Amino acid sequence: MRKFLDAIKKHRYLILALAGISIVLAMPVPAILIEIPPNPDSAYDQKIYTEHNALLTIPPHATNISTLSIWMNDSVRPPKNAVLYFTIDNAQRIAKPLSQILSPDNVISLPFSLPPSQSTTRITISSDNIPEAKALSVYADQHDRAQIAYIAYTKTPLIKEALHAMYLQDETASDIQYVWAEGAAITQGKNPYRKAESTSYNSEKYATYFPLSYLASAAIQRIGFTSFQAWLSVVRPIVFAFHAVTALAIFIFLYQKNALILGLFGFFFVLFDRWSLYVDRVAHIDFIAMAFLVLGLMLLKKIPKTAYVLIGISLSIKQMAIFIIPLILIWVWLRHRSIRHAGMALILISIIPVICFIPFLITSPVGVAQSILFSATRTATGDFSSPGISTLVHLEGPAARIAMAALMLFVYIATYQKKIGLFTSMLCIFVIFIGFNPVIYYQYLTWAIPFIPLAAWESGNDKRLA
Repeated sequence: MRKFLDAIKKHRYLILALAGISIVLAMPVPAILIEIPPNPDSAYDQKIYTEHNALLTIPPHATNISTLSIWMNDSVRPPKNAVLYFTIDNAQRIAKPLSQILSPDNVISLPFSLPPSQSTTRITISSDNIPEAKALSVYADQHDRAQIAYIAYTKTPLIKEALHAMYLQDETASDIQYVWAEGAAITQGKNPYRKAESTSYNSEKYATYFPLSYLASAAIQRIGFTSFQAWLSVVRPIVFAFHAVTALAIFIFLYQKNALILGLFGFFFVLFDRWSLYVDRVAHIDFIAMAFLVLGLMLLKKIPKTAYVLIGISLSIKQMAIFIIPLILIWVWLRHRSIRHAGMALILISIIPVICFIPFLITSPVGVAQSILFSATRTATGDFSSPGISTLVHLEGPAARIAMAALMLFVYIATYQKKIGLFTSMLCIFVIFIGFNPVIYYQYLTWAIPFIPLAAWESGNDKRLA
């Protein structure tokens, strides 16, 4: 018992932090329980005034309803002192001044508690001080014009609602469809890199990722998830899980470095920033590769060989880690001043990518080479309308990457000179990639996010891993 109490005392701040994280993630937020869409034809709007009531029916529901929202048509302005009465099943009556429940965007939101019910609930909305000339006009049900359209909300934990909202997203990015398609090609015995052999192949998208992502895609399809939607139902939770692993790893790492508050900041920042949520929403594989990279970097000092393999796995999934390999080799050299150690690090980082590439290199070495080189020659494109410097001066192909490569070289030199730490240098590398690569998509921004709290810790405490 004494050892147990001593352990609690020693880790009391961690326990409090985990309790705080749990409280935040369990914080109740509104979630749509029932949604009755409005009829767009205003001719069917329901009127509410002294002599006319409106009816709203709620079907049987197993969860408590906490808020009811109704859309108002703002063609007529009711009196400022208007009062609405909500009568539930001809029994409970709630009176609310319209000014208290009407939002600036003309939505009436009624906060109340309606317990679960196995029968239909009827709510009559009336008023005793709105004249017909200033009748309150609310949108009718799309299917039953005699009823009111509405949204019924319940309370649910924040993390549950976030996962539910993203998991039900119909939107996906084209990249993830290509990962599925290339995996399907592998299950049919085809080499996804072979199509790059043809100079007449007219596509904006070759199989440009390193092969582990395609091999994993094929494995998921092999076990029965062959259609894109079925396959995505497996991949999306995996993306969520690796996103959470990345955030949690940052928290634990910083806690172990006596930076609890910064760890909490890093956890929530990485978990909920908009670019990370975008990756979850469209089910990109970036967080899978990123989790292995971040874990590998955190283990560099304690278990370097394992760290190198983890970085190699990240590289095998998506080659964003290729830009930080020079930083790893610089770190190894500064630590050991040994070509043997640096060579061993390079071999261990490369071993998984090489093994994954072997079957594809055997059948189409030219296709593999051209597919990978495509990323270095690809025409400027992406999700942002703001052009980079290379686009403004009409550079194309490898020439368009000169500015990016030069700036990265400055970072490599500064790291070698021990002017900046490893995490800070990696943040710089990814920010340079985002700012100067002629091809830029939303998910690229996510790669810089985990290194912001790590670089802040490193710079604030002058903790140079080298």
